[in-house]
Amino acid sequence: MKQNGYSRYSHVFAKMQQSSLISFEAAGYGTQSYRIEVVNRPNLKNFSIQLHYPKYLNKQADRLENTGDFRVPEGTKATWLINTTDAEEIAVVFDDEKDKKNF
Repeated sequence: MKQNGYSRYSHVFAKMQQSSLISFEAAGYGTQSYRIEVVNRPNLKNFSIQLHYPKYLNKQADRLENTGDFRVPEGTKATWLINTTDAEEIAVVFDDEKDKKNF
C-alpha cells in the first residue's frame, strides 16, 4: 500500500476480472471485509438516425446506420436510436458541453 499523507493509504488493484472480498491486516489489527464489485464496461453496440425531411422537399424519411457525420436540409427532424450494453444512460455532445443531449 502507498501512504498518501498521515494515516491515509491507497492501493490499485490492477486487471481485476471478478468481484472479490478484501480486508486489511497490520500489526495485529484487522478491518472488516469490503466487497469490490467488478462491473462490465459500457458498450455502444450500434446506432441509427431516422431522418424526417420537411414537407416542402417531398422526400421520404430516411435512416442512416452507424454514421457519425451527415448533412441534412434545415428543418429536418433527426431521431437517434442507440443500442448499448451495460449502460444506464448515454449523452451526445454536439459542439460543446452546453449542447449536451441526454438519452
